[in-house]
Amino acid sequence: MSRRFTFRIIFSILIAIFAVIPGVNAQELTAPGLRGLLLSRIIDSIQFQRSYNIAPVHYWKFAAEAFRTNSILQLDDRVKAQFQNFVERRKGLAGKHLFAGLDTALNTRYMDKELRAMYAFKDSGRWVKQFAIPTQLDNQPRYLGVEVATSDTLGLYKGWWHNISFADDIQIGGVPMLLQFTNLSGHDWMNDGSMNASLIKMSFNKEAYWQKLQRFTHDHFDLQKYYLSDFDYHQYVEEYLNARLENILSSPDFIKQAGALRSLVSKDQLLYMDSVQLQKLILTYYYYDPEKLSSFLEGDAADKDLPGDFLVYETREAYLSALLELKSEIAYGGDIDLAALQLENWRSFQHQRAYDYKNIPSLAKELIPLNGFQRFFLKLNQLTLGNFTMQSGGIWNQAFVAGGFASIDIGKYRFAAALGTRRDLSLSQQMFMGSLKPASYNFQYLQLGIGKQHLNNAKIEVLNTFSKNLERGQFVGRSVNQNVFVGGLNTQIYMGKLGRLNASISKSSSQFNTISNSSKEYANISKAAIGQFFNDFWMTAAVNLNYSGTVKPWGLEQAFHVGYSGLGYNNPGNPYALRGAWQYGLNLKKSILEKRGMIQFRGRLKDMARSVVTGSKWRSWNYSVDGRYKVSRRWFLYGRYVSSSSSSRQDGVNSDVFVNRRGSLASQWQGKWFGKRVFNYSSFGLQQMRYESGWQPVHSEFINMNTQLSMALKQNFLSISLFYNRDMKQQAVYGNLFTADLGYTYILKPTLQATSGINYLDNKDVVQQAGIKQQVNWQFKSRWAVQASADLRHNFKNSSQNYLYGKFRADLSLYYLLN
Repeated sequence: MSRRFTFRIIFSILIAIFAVIPGVNAQELTAPGLRGLLLSRIIDSIQFQRSYNIAPVHYWKFAAEAFRTNSILQLDDRVKAQFQNFVERRKGLAGKHLFAGLDTALNTRYMDKELRAMYAFKDSGRWVKQFAIPTQLDNQPRYLGVEVATSDTLGLYKGWWHNISFADDIQIGGVPMLLQFTNLSGHDWMNDGSMNASLIKMSFNKEAYWQKLQRFTHDHFDLQKYYLSDFDYHQYVEEYLNARLENILSSPDFIKQAGALRSLVSKDQLLYMDSVQLQKLILTYYYYDPEKLSSFLEGDAADKDLPGDFLVYETREAYLSALLELKSEIAYGGDIDLAALQLENWRSFQHQRAYDYKNIPSLAKELIPLNGFQRFFLKLNQLTLGNFTMQSGGIWNQAFVAGGFASIDIGKYRFAAALGTRRDLSLSQQMFMGSLKPASYNFQYLQLGIGKQHLNNAKIEVLNTFSKNLERGQFVGRSVNQNVFVGGLNTQIYMGKLGRLNASISKSSSQFNTISNSSKEYANISKAAIGQFFNDFWMTAAVNLNYSGTVKPWGLEQAFHVGYSGLGYNNPGNPYALRGAWQYGLNLKKSILEKRGMIQFRGRLKDMARSVVTGSKWRSWNYSVDGRYKVSRRWFLYGRYVSSSSSSRQDGVNSDVFVNRRGSLASQWQGKWFGKRVFNYSSFGLQQMRYESGWQPVHSEFINMNTQLSMALKQNFLSISLFYNRDMKQQAVYGNLFTADLGYTYILKPTLQATSGINYLDNKDVVQQAGIKQQVNWQFKSRWAVQASADLRHNFKNSSQNYLYGKFRADLSLYYLLN
């Protein structure tokens, strides 16, 4: 059956069913003639579209006309009044205008969806009431948490710090928002003062909104009825077939031979056989004896049914023609069973569609009376206000901003916009480099995309920024005001089984101002930056090409990356963007030994220019080879080799600045010892490291050993951890290290759990200490959660070189679930 005809017959049956199933009261649906009207509407629709050859794109016009003239006006007055009330309550003024012109024009969209919605509505007593998602402002606080810690470790924040966090679910116009607040404060060792940072973020909770719409839809509507999954279309076709077959046999041409003709072809044969098979069945095997037939027709026998043996060829041929015409009325090409089967498959598909998470927006718009604000958020992908990390997949990459970001889908197009301030928090801004690299930018960002995110798509991005001076209580030189304009194009090509290809190009233009900071000057700078956008193109451009894919027959996954950025490229939206660099990356992963093993290679090369004049550059080369083998269901072996190196090229001379090579073997096993469940992870490695430290190069060679063991003792756990690292050349300060930890986790009450342990640490010639630690987790009153820990140690040996290991640390966390 053609797809075109399948669409038409499905639509015809739906329209016919809508005509007789508008209400919920079963008594109103079984009035005399409604089932006959249903079956006759199926055939009328099919015959009409076949006679006039209506294209599917215009078929809804015929369906609306046939529905209006033959169905709505034939409904019971009380059902029609209920339907009108139902539509007016759901659609308001639009519903009244709909029924004002009922006899002359009717919107098919309302006829289709509103009749099904009324049929599927669970509580008919609420038809006279307005039902919708509440729009009043509401909030349900999630939790309030406080964390406090103190420590004497010099290398970290010595003293104390605390973190206060709060989360609240807010309903604005029936749309859920998530409000999050964090305050981090404590001792700042850099200026011997206190630091205090408060971050707040409010974001659209898309998942919660979709779940809310899904619950509302399922609570008020029976989706099986809405998609008419409770009707047996196959049965309707069979009933019509039986009725039409009896009409054919009762015609004057066949009434005397009705019994014999009925026995020639069964209902199943008529459904499943094609025209060729029916012809062989009816016309090939017959017996004709004119003399016996003449004697049988004499006298009273003339009023009797003819035996099958006496049916003449002409009678059978006429009967075959009538059957084939009947089959063609029901299905294109006479394949009745295929039509019924496709209707059943379509019903099953619609039933699954009703519970498909991706279908929630369209289903909500059809069934729930949403206002404009709520419909807008159905299209919205993301809305975030406050302090957050922003990433667009293009010229923006993990930049911390204070402002707002929104993205929305309109058809196949995606729009995104952002506005605010991008701020860096780094040592370069704490010291004397603020004038060279501004710490903050005011920015405006726009994006226009087309296509689906996981398939073929493309997007254009523009970013306009102005540097901003920060004064945070310490010395920061005022930076030169500058405007940076960045434009980018990013595209993804989906190649099916071959994988995905991503390509992007971006270009920056910078302009400096040393006159004033007036808004007029800012406008002039912006115009100048945009006007010079295409100057020095390759010096201020960045190009990236990424590919990823799989070859399943080979068990191979592959990916590569090539990137270039000019020495003058400047992108405030990407703190990790490199200038004057060529980058190459390769990732290969293959399953071996019938998927019991795996081997993977990852490599990355960077060439970074430092000067256009001298040609000096940095080169970074990193690669790793990983392997895994499954010995048994509970035992895995791992191997890894990693190499990282950085070198400098100055005046034609290459010199290694940093080299790190490490090879390791590891084993992971879980099983039973003495009837106790045990988990063990052990590793052994050799490491070589060379780097420059002050005026003396360091060449170290390490032995690394580590083992972790945990054992279940009924409901409790015993854990042991050992780590040993030795510098065989005795050049690294922290190279010779041995640590041992023993912990025991036990349950005191169902809501009270504790861990006690002892530890020992020996860092040769730096520090030697031992201590105890205790941790408690307690949940009570179903809302409170408390976590407390203390780590107390005694130094047997200490030195001025110890910046990493303190004598005590204490943490306390208190959480309260507000809702």
